[in-house]
Amino acid sequence: RIGGIPVVDYDGVLTGIVTERAVLKVVCRSHAVASVEDVMTRSLLVQQPDCPLSMVTKVMTEHQFRRLPIVKNDVLFGIITATDIVRYIGTGKVFEKLVTGDVAEVMNIPVRDLLSGNLFTTEPEATITDAARAMMAKKVGALPVIDQSRLLGLVTEFDLVRAFNSGVQSRR
Repeated sequence: RIGGIPVVDYDGVLTGIVTERAVLKVVCRSHAVASVEDVMTRSLLVQQPDCPLSMVTKVMTEHQFRRLPIVKNDVLFGIITATDIVRYIGTGKVFEKLVTGDVAEVMNIPVRDLLSGNLFTTEPEATITDAARAMMAKKVGALPVIDQSRLLGLVTEFDLVRAFNSGVQSRR
């Protein structure tokens, strides 16, 4: 469950890295007919939009998640990612939220304040090749799987790489 593997030559000199994204490019060129439903993660841990950022970061850290769906009343609001959190902190927006000087107030903002308006989804019947192409085109690492406005699961780069590596080629 790692995102990349260093490649070294016979002398042990680093020559590159193979990432999930690099393997995803190979999946994009495949003609796999396995569906997203066959490989998606079904049991999702979700948080609500009003949940404080401190709680979301704690959950993500404890479970080693890079992303977490934000859901209320079965409606998907978005996905918060580790990158979203780092970007929020790194851009200095944190200092705009400081009123008392206590950093805790920055971490108490509702997670909905960090969600972007761009939410790309897929359907359970989509092939893993289609999902890989969508992820590459949209520059995202995961797609929520939606059916009739209901969140069924999440398909990630890792899920697609694992499916491609295991040779999942046909619908079950």
